[in-house]
Amino acid sequence: MAVDIYKEIQNPKLVKKLKREYWEGNNYYGLGNILKKYAGLPYWIPLNFRIQHGIKFFSVTSEDNVKEQLSFYLPKGDSSLFLMYSDKEKEFVKSYLGNKDQNIKNIGAPIIYLDPFLEKVKKENPIIEKKGTVAFPSKGTHFSNVVTDYTAYADMLDNLPEKYKPIKVCMYYLDIERGKDKPFREKGFEVVQNGKLLSQDFLQNFYLNTLSCEYATSNDLLSSPVYYSIYFGLKFFEFGPNVKYENLEEDWHSAYAKEREESKKLAPYRFPIEDVENIDRQRQIANKELGVKHKMSKSELRKFILSQLDYQFIRKIFKPNNKQKTGMIKRIIKLFLPPIFIKVYRKFLPPTSNPIKIKENIDNKAIVGWSGKYNSWKEAQSECSGYDNSIIIDKVLKSTLLVKNGMAAYERDSVTFDKIEYNWSLITTLLYIAASNQNELSLIDFGGALGSSYFQNRRFLDILKLEWNIVEQSHFVEKGREYITDDTLSFFYSIEECLDKKKPSVLIVSSVIQYLENPYLWIDKILSYNFEYIIFDRTAFVADTSERLTVQQVHEPIYEASYPTWFFNEEKFLQQFSEKYELVTSYKQLIEGTINFEDNKKGYWNGFWFKKIK
Repeated sequence: MAVDIYKEIQNPKLVKKLKREYWEGNNYYGLGNILKKYAGLPYWIPLNFRIQHGIKFFSVTSEDNVKEQLSFYLPKGDSSLFLMYSDKEKEFVKSYLGNKDQNIKNIGAPIIYLDPFLEKVKKENPIIEKKGTVAFPSKGTHFSNVVTDYTAYADMLDNLPEKYKPIKVCMYYLDIERGKDKPFREKGFEVVQNGKLLSQDFLQNFYLNTLSCEYATSNDLLSSPVYYSIYFGLKFFEFGPNVKYENLEEDWHSAYAKEREESKKLAPYRFPIEDVENIDRQRQIANKELGVKHKMSKSELRKFILSQLDYQFIRKIFKPNNKQKTGMIKRIIKLFLPPIFIKVYRKFLPPTSNPIKIKENIDNKAIVGWSGKYNSWKEAQSECSGYDNSIIIDKVLKSTLLVKNGMAAYERDSVTFDKIEYNWSLITTLLYIAASNQNELSLIDFGGALGSSYFQNRRFLDILKLEWNIVEQSHFVEKGREYITDDTLSFFYSIEECLDKKKPSVLIVSSVIQYLENPYLWIDKILSYNFEYIIFDRTAFVADTSERLTVQQVHEPIYEASYPTWFFNEEKFLQQFSEKYELVTSYKQLIEGTINFEDNKKGYWNGFWFKKIK
């Protein structure tokens, strides 16, 4: 677009935000922002596609106008996905371009995704008296000026029967700036506008400006307000003088202007005032042209938007330098977080100041707790009762099968829940890594039981081409292979066995390393495998100058067991990776919370994401 439309915005911060968008057209009328809000995504996430803005009747207009419009939406050399409204227009464009594989998808008009806003308005205004008519005169553009006889138009509106009164006129901001509103104001009509081209609440204002009206009308039957007003429940009729334009720039929008002058001839639908009460017919037409049947659910749209992101696209949009690299990664991670964090349902391990009790069972006994400060693994082990592997595996298998078959939402340590505690830190890290590898991800989940972490977070990972490989003790592997294995989940006895058959780039170590007798020797071993990424999740630390060896007690409803557990010194732990890996980010583990030991030293859980230094 030759005109710098950003100069129309007085807010420099908003301009900066909008210029982050991949394609300027996604900012028009706030269309892209509507999709992001509906999907629960932040405003600044770039949309890797081009959104049709407004109703388009490619199939009935001139070839010159088709060329003019498609040069805007599908410029040569740009293979971006084009999001359209209706099936008919999509098929016409594909046929016109002679490419049946053209990158085009129907998701419906953004206006049908205004649900969060509409619900809020209806809640605040439960009873609204609808009366009168809102008129939408044909609009000008930056390149064409409307020269329709608006004085005659105002007279025609003024002479409508009383049931159509009062009259409100909703005009495009450029037309008001050009003084086109004067004839309507002289008649005493209320004149309103929805905002500017880059106003992010344009369509919300459209709804508010029509909310109190029973009827809508326009002299331009190819315009979007015809179908938007019907969608919002108004009864539409065509009315007004023929449209007339003059071009301000001959090389752009000339075909558009000519098309609008012939709108009554070209329009595929007519809406005579005599048939104004036939709202069923009108809704059927509007729903068809707005692509209502293609409307996605919130989760579907969220997955779709995120699935269009890849590493090259992210790099292109954010263009970080070396100093900005860490900040960029953290910000991209946040792209994948929902707008409202699900409050962690701390059924197991809420924060506590009690040195041992974390959660009490019906016998007033701590379900999980830690105590003691031991000098050696052998000393700690002498205080433990151990555990029965057969009982544990049977309970874990039963719980996992309930989750796998949709009879429980989530399983952790053999206990099922009816509400999932999503691990947002892990989810966003894995999504970012996958985005850098064309949405493909192969990983090893070391000590992953029967797939607890996978089933916990699969809702947000199923958009990926995913290989989730679990390395576990033999009894878990045997049960996993017999009952759990599928196209995504595989089980292995060792990391070496998995590496012989798969090519994982990521190692996940979730709440495992603190239960090993010689954790630092094991770290040396995993460093030798040269994974591209290593993720530690739910790893125990103590706010002290050295490690702390404790005994963990576990009781019903999990199972009866006790075993030695390390709480690491965080600085020493991180130092083990410094020569071969860079720390991308760390994150607090809110699910685990914190504890205070007998000497008031604080225990806590952290997660870390490491990337191999090249």
